[in-house]
Amino acid sequence: MVCQYETMFPRWLCMPCSWSAVLLVTVFMTVDSLAQSATVIGNTPYSRECFSAAELAVTFNVAGDSDINVCNKALEDVNLTRVDRAATLVNRGILESAAGYYDQARASYDEALELADDKGETHINIGNIHVRQERYRQAVDEYSKGIDKSSRRPHVAFLNRGLAYEYLNEFEDARDDYRRALELLPDWIRAKKMLARVELKLTRQNESSKPTDD
Repeated sequence: MVCQYETMFPRWLCMPCSWSAVLLVTVFMTVDSLAQSATVIGNTPYSRECFSAAELAVTFNVAGDSDINVCNKALEDVNLTRVDRAATLVNRGILESAAGYYDQARASYDEALELADDKGETHINIGNIHVRQERYRQAVDEYSKGIDKSSRRPHVAFLNRGLAYEYLNEFEDARDDYRRALELLPDWIRAKKMLARVELKLTRQNESSKPTDD
């Protein structure tokens, strides 16, 4: 949903399509789902179209070259503000990631961080790339940066970091992060299911480690 702006406020302060209220939706993974951060709508027709494409990409995990090219056209606008340029770069990165262009997506995210390095949501998206490429330790580091930089959706960073820990078989850390996600969003069904799963893994792990009677 595109928010209605008050003319007295800069675009990036408006909710829900700004840096201050990042859209968080599902990207489907092979084993589980990650929460991904789509970002602000821009200030030009191309940047708005880029945002809309990113919304679809994070919902359905599908994007094409034509979608990415729309973002490229938006970025050609020399009058694009610094904040809107950073946001459009993140949206392009989301599209590139959905299309499987992970190196290009990482480059877009890195460029966005050069313009706005205090946005935790960008680190969440970088962490998602690492998970897709099975670089779980690096993913943990990026999610931690997202938390340290005060992401507007910290429950997402905790959930995703928990999933990375789970892939690393670090079940206690995974459990702790799922619990923290639920502390922030108590009714989050996905987090409840993931917590139940990792607690079962911990129970089985503890039972297998018990000495057996000969």
